[in-house]
Amino acid sequence: IYRCTYEMVLEKAVEILEDIRAKYMPAMDQHIVLSYCPNSAPSEVVAFDEQYATVAQHRLSQQVASGRPGSDGPKLTQDGMHHPVREVSTDFVPAPGYQPQEQQGGKSPRSSPPVRLFMVVHAAYNLGTVVTGPCDTFVVVRVGRDEHRTSTLGGTLEPMWEKDNHFTFPVHDKDSEYVELEVRNAARNELVGRTIVRLQTLPLANWDRHTERLLDYNGRPAGEAELCFDV
Repeated sequence: IYRCTYEMVLEKAVEILEDIRAKYMPAMDQHIVLSYCPNSAPSEVVAFDEQYATVAQHRLSQQVASGRPGSDGPKLTQDGMHHPVREVSTDFVPAPGYQPQEQQGGKSPRSSPPVRLFMVVHAAYNLGTVVTGPCDTFVVVRVGRDEHRTSTLGGTLEPMWEKDNHFTFPVHDKDSEYVELEVRNAARNELVGRTIVRLQTLPLANWDRHTERLLDYNGRPAGEAELCFDV
């Protein structure tokens, strides 16, 4: 899981856009513009993190309390974290890496960011060793109580998904121990095979390619059938 400010997102997006323009589309005149509230600068707000929704409100309340029209806030940059010039309050979410002076060297009380699991289902192989007759294949992916499914591909025993196959799951410690994947045949409403991956075995913040043998409900191999996916 990567954390960055909106300023970092903008810089990376512009870098990618310039690369596309230089290599493939020199006449492209599209540009990216980031609009923001002056009391919630993109250099201090972490992208896609709901905890940072109150930064602008906090800045305004601090200005009113101090009688100042504005002040420089904490900056989060690629090469380091700078501490805010004020102590944390009950409604202020500090930039990552911030600790009040009395907590320097100790563990920050700030809760960890939410953990998410990203999944891409690529293909199923050797389904003909399990299925006889028509096979309209789809894959169901479960993490805890959350479930997603791919699109259904018909007329093939070697399905390969190119769309409707990217999923994101929130991961909760209490009820998310496994990734469960089921390959199903919609033509007969039956299970072709299933596999399970323990979350604790997965690397953090890195894609991991799996090609897993499928099993039946009793845990026996489902022919030579396999499922390929990234997680």
